Amino acid sequence: MNLEELNCCLVDAIESKSLRATLSELVAKGETLTPDAQTELDRTIAVIETIDRDLEREMSRVEDICHAAGISVKSIEVAYPNNVLHCLKVSIAKNQLLLLVEILSQEGFQIADDVSRINLRIYGKFYDRLTFWSSRGLQFRVLAVWNLDKITKSKVVRALRPSLGDLQLAIPTYAWPIFLVSTLFRKLLRRSKSTGVQMLGPFLGTPNGMVHPLLLFSGLQSDHQLIDIGCGDGRILLTAAKYFGCQAIGYETNKSLAGIAQQNANHSKLQDLVTLRTTDANEADVSSADVVFVFLPANQISKLVSDLLPKMKPQAVLIAHEQDKIEVSRVPDKKQPLILECGVSVASKWIAAGQ
Repeated sequence: MNLEELNCCLVDAIESKSLRATLSELVAKGETLTPDAQTELDRTIAVIETIDRDLEREMSRVEDICHAAGISVKSIEVAYPNNVLHCLKVSIAKNQLLLLVEILSQEGFQIADDVSRINLRIYGKFYDRLTFWSSRGLQFRVLAVWNLDKITKSKVVRALRPSLGDLQLAIPTYAWPIFLVSTLFRKLLRRSKSTGVQMLGPFLGTPNGMVHPLLLFSGLQSDHQLIDIGCGDGRILLTAAKYFGCQAIGYETNKSLAGIAQQNANHSKLQDLVTLRTTDANEADVSSADVVFVFLPANQISKLVSDLLPKMKPQAVLIAHEQDKIEVSRVPDKKQPLILECGVSVASKWIAAGQ
């Protein structure tokens, strides 16, 4: 097995959630590999072992922090055991959600879902999980889960459930009952019609150590224009501008995240190269882009690939990465496994044919 064949095997293993089993099988079979493939296999095994050890340590640390704060942790475990992610799941009582948010924020974690903190009590009544990402450059994520009351699970109450867009609004606590009743009528009026800004998913940024390899994979050059759809805190934009010297444009509907991205650009003195636009993917003009970058949930990537490629100029590149397989009508022109201590993913590249 040569290096190219090994990489194809690793891509399949990541997407089928069987990476650990595949690595064990390759070792157990005593598969004959070329020297460069053997080196890559050994490196990959060492990386996965490091990720698993780091996650175990972080779980112990978060558990200790919670206990010290008086949070009764029902369980703490790997959030997605079939994936290779720096993500841990913490099961708590619903009434301790606000305390958990406070404690995690002190540890540098922020809410990934688009929820205003003043509406967390309402969120906790209708939703059963909340994701946090680290704003301090750490790769760890925390998934908090809790049990909902039986009444909350009823069809009637589910129909009243506010959307994440609703939960961004500064609505006084006493006004929520009226607002929730009006929600049902608004849903009936809208039916299947979509209005407002398109929410692509929670912010779970590309691990910092993965950004540069992804941009190298894209073939980015200094005279290129890069567009990042759902740019979050701007880490892709800043790396592209700083290390490649190119123009970088980010689209981000979350104004708080867009503000962080702008602050980061200003602090790095890259504001002449970095542009932020608080509009959604439907309004993104990719006609002059040389590289379009997308890191979103796999189902959103699937939709965007089909929408964006026809709008891109010939030979422009669309880059996406995900552990989940991206189901699209047009298969990527190239795939590459990304197995790094900061995270594991599969990079996919499409080359636009143009009009």
